[in-house]
Order: sequence, then C-alpha cells, then structure tokens
Amino acid sequence: LGHFLFLKLLYPLLSASSSPSAPTRLIWTASSVNYYFRPPIKFDTLEDGQARRTLGVTQLYCQSKFATVLLVKHLAKTCKDDGVIAIVVDPGNIKSDLQRYGPDSAIKGALRSAMVGHFVVYCLHENVRLTQRC
Repeated sequence: LGHFLFLKLLYPLLSASSSPSAPTRLIWTASSVNYYFRPPIKFDTLEDGQARRTLGVTQLYCQSKFATVLLVKHLAKTCKDDGVIAIVVDPGNIKSDLQRYGPDSAIKGALRSAMVGHFVVYCLHENVRLTQRC
C-alpha cells in the first residue's frame, strides 16, 4: 500500500508541474493476468491469515494487478482536470529482449501457466498498448 501513500504525497507536485501543452503522465505497470482475477477484491486477504492462504498466490497476484487497473481507471477520471494523465501498461506483452537470458522453455511455461495460453505480443514500434479492463 506504500505506492498509494507515495502518490498522495507526490500528487500536488505532479499537478502543479502539468500544463495544457505538456500534461503530466502517471504510468503504472500491471499485467494481463488481471483478466484472470475473479472479483470482487477480497479485502480480508490483505493481511496474513486463512483467507490469504485459501486464495493462493496466483489469485493474490491477479488481485493485486486487478486493483492497480481499478486505481488507474479511477485516477484517469479524477485527475484529468488537473492535467494529469493516468496510464496502465503491461510491459510483459511487448516484444523485446527482456527475457533474453532466461531459458526458452521456462519462459513459455510461465506464460502458459499465468496466461492460460492467451498471450499477445506487441512490437515496440507499435507503441505501448494499454491494459484496458475498464
């Protein structure tokens, strides 16, 4: 939850430095795994306990990425009057050499298990595509 406090403390500076010709951009990273989260957010899993263990690490990760997307959707609506643009991106589906040192089979296996085989790769020259579940 520290990043929420960080944003709250930093926001006055971000909005003050924005102008119509050069808006401030808040860029958050998420993941396409947010599509595999089963809402609603389970707030009792934010602390260690039985609910957290029952949900499991995969759904906890999906839940955190889903919450990021919801936060950015809210920020996109509430911050635009201050000249602040909120964007969420999925850096994992950009064709790059990010995984260049990992074994090919491990990367493909991780993608299959995390994404259930539904995986889209975008080239960098196509710009960064937004994760939009909004």
